[in-house]
Amino acid sequence: MKWSILEDFKKDAKKLLGAGATIPQEKIDLGKIAQDQTAARQNLIGLVGELHDNLIEQIGILEKWNDGLKQTAAIYENADFGLDPKADAKNIEKARKMFAALFTGVQKTYKDQPANLKKFIPYIVALKNGDF
Repeated sequence: MKWSILEDFKKDAKKLLGAGATIPQEKIDLGKIAQDQTAARQNLIGLVGELHDNLIEQIGILEKWNDGLKQTAAIYENADFGLDPKADAKNIEKARKMFAALFTGVQKTYKDQPANLKKFIPYIVALKNGDF
């Protein structure tokens, strides 16, 4: 397969150099490589598009998760667990602390993940747009 740009340059060079000039023969089929590269590029752009969509979805889910954790933690923070707040205050407070520790630990794990993932978006968009 011929690489059309190179072939055009060869024609121009032949005109410039005259009939006695010989143009070197390349040993590598640059046209085939260019065709393969174009196909691989299109495939990569498609895959990056899927990655972008999945990343946006993941960020949204993590943000919902974090909001859900905050809302659920607030419910447990004020819960009396169906007990008498005066008579069972000590056990209620222990249970609240137990749940608070759970939610705090989980929130620490997930709180920065949406922001960390968002850092990749500009790079993925550039790849998606073929800017490489």
